[in-house]
Amino acid sequence: MNVFLFLLLSLQLGHARGDSTVRRDSAVTHTQSKKSMTITEVLARNTDRWMKIPGVTGTGEGRLHGKPCVVIFVERNTPAIRKQLPTSIDGFRVQIRAVGTIEARSR
Repeated sequence: MNVFLFLLLSLQLGHARGDSTVRRDSAVTHTQSKKSMTITEVLARNTDRWMKIPGVTGTGEGRLHGKPCVVIFVERNTPAIRKQLPTSIDGFRVQIRAVGTIEARSR
């Protein structure tokens, strides 16, 4: 009787470990197969949030060291504004460009 109970518990424990391994493996596979975002998608997802930061005047696409980057335009490049903005996002470097105050032209 004790041998039977031991075998039954062993099978149940082995099955439980197998299930958790399958979940971990499928999570890794899902993460690895996740499509990389384009820079346009990154900007679409984040621009509204960045534009709410006082001093941020716009966003765009640029190049940094020959690679595509996210550009965040600011009135002045200060430590306070840099603290609120990322240095990279979703695999793209972020470049902060001071452009001064932007005003609409009157016609």
